[in-house]
Amino acid sequence: MDLLKNMITAFKDYPKLTFILVIAVILTVFVCIMAGRASSKMSKKRNAELQKIKEEVRLREKFRTVDKEKLLNSDCKEIIKGLTSNIQIRIEKQADIKSAFEALEKPQQYIYALNYVYFEDADSLSSFFRLNGKPLTTAAKEAFDEIVGGNEAVVFAKAYKMFDDDDETASVIQSKVEEYDKAFEEFDKNGIFEKIRNYTAEQWEVFNK
Repeated sequence: MDLLKNMITAFKDYPKLTFILVIAVILTVFVCIMAGRASSKMSKKRNAELQKIKEEVRLREKFRTVDKEKLLNSDCKEIIKGLTSNIQIRIEKQADIKSAFEALEKPQQYIYALNYVYFEDADSLSSFFRLNGKPLTTAAKEAFDEIVGGNEAVVFAKAYKMFDDDDETASVIQSKVEEYDKAFEEFDKNGIFEKIRNYTAEQWEVFNK
């Protein structure tokens, strides 16, 4: 009790010291809370990355070898990711990845490129072209021409031309960027994936090379 009384008396006699101590306690609590949140975020991020790796390994094994029936009866998202994972392992072993990609069979190039269109860091059609270059973007454009067709291929080709650094007549116009991004968002993705699945089933032997 005497200690408590002495502390109260000290707080009354030294208000500035009391204020500093209170601020120090608040700052300590704040730092502890922020550290806890940062640790939680890091843990969640690490767990998400581990889950992504596990899923990549699972799909790589699932589609290491394929046949027509397996592809026709598999989810198209898994097909694209699984086939791409196996292609990635193959080209990563080469000293020149660009040349290794260009040496792939066309169907392999197409699926690899489509994976970057739909499942990597790009969150829009324009961001795909901004984040990637040739020969990946060219393969994606050819994939839409060959596999998807219709208005979707037309829109994709227009965006490709607009972002083509080798085309001196092309220029990036923001209104067109927004137009093509909006059109891309409205594509019938289920219909596109169905076409991609059927295409891989038709070309299944290529993916076992």
